[in-house]
Amino acid sequence: MRVSLLQQNIDTGLSITSRIVQPTNSLPILGNILVLAKKGMVELQATNLELSVRYNLPAKVEEEGSCSLPARLFFDIIHSLNEDKIQLTSNKDNIILRTDGFEAEMNGLNASDFPQIPQITTKNTITLPLEVFVSSVEEILPAVSIDESRPILAGVLVNITNQQLLLAGTDSYRLAQNTLPIKSSEDISVIVPASTLSEVIRVASILSPEEVTIQLSETEIIFELGQAQIISQLIEGQYPDYKKIIPESSTTHVVLEKKELIRAIKIASLFSRENAHSIELVVDAKELVINSKASDIGTNSSKIPAKVSGNPISINVNARYLLDAANAIKKDTLQLSFTDKLEPCVVKPEGKYHSEYIHIIMPLRS
Repeated sequence: MRVSLLQQNIDTGLSITSRIVQPTNSLPILGNILVLAKKGMVELQATNLELSVRYNLPAKVEEEGSCSLPARLFFDIIHSLNEDKIQLTSNKDNIILRTDGFEAEMNGLNASDFPQIPQITTKNTITLPLEVFVSSVEEILPAVSIDESRPILAGVLVNITNQQLLLAGTDSYRLAQNTLPIKSSEDISVIVPASTLSEVIRVASILSPEEVTIQLSETEIIFELGQAQIISQLIEGQYPDYKKIIPESSTTHVVLEKKELIRAIKIASLFSRENAHSIELVVDAKELVINSKASDIGTNSSKIPAKVSGNPISINVNARYLLDAANAIKKDTLQLSFTDKLEPCVVKPEGKYHSEYIHIIMPLRS
């Protein structure tokens, strides 16, 4: 293998691919990045067997070939260089890296031992504007469980049916659901690890393509983001039947400014830490009052002007959950809906939105 490429290009590629490499893995090859030189381009590959990344970058390929290099060392060297052009030349399993003022030889492993990244052939392919997709996922992720002992709840339900893409996440105490209109030929329902979606958002922030293309099979999902592909295994199992907890209607609706709600929750949280983060929401004719107390600190009460319709109500919720819900929504104005002190609180953007989004928070017993 003998290739020449720009430092900026390969630095970007390594910043994307090296992130998922696990150097402490029992398989040494998984601590490496695969470099493939072919037909005027270099492809970088990395995998931890559950999540894989491909990245293509332009290069002058004088001799095709492949090598497998230690991810951390490779990235650190490339990132430290300030020369524009870099030449990579293979020496058996090793690579000689040269610039005008620098030369190094890195010990590699046999490229043939690198795990093969899955390819998907499926009709289940959809394309969405990247901004819409990322925003929709960011609204879901706060509700997803971080408890790996329940793998299904550590994933996001991705359901394609009736020309709609539904995303849902829950940790049993809260639920977020988003629905987007799409063009799709086949219906499918899968569970995608939340960690995969977080990686998609990270890569998207680096590359900023206009669209994301998603390919789905029964066992894998691929996200295409310009020059990058993120390939992930899916979570096996049946997602909980969460829809029965979504209220069909509400008797009280409160519309208010997001920044005012966030400010009041943050203050209330200072007094609610020893009380399981419990805060009281009190709705009257013209405002929302947020109360919290701690026996060793004191009490606090914040009043937020609001547009209220329906009956007065008092309900206790987890402050952290309500804050996560408010922060996830991109609009400046929110709507809170209630039915009873023992029924879920519904949080959603006020007015029209690019998707149908709701966030459900289960109440706490006072």
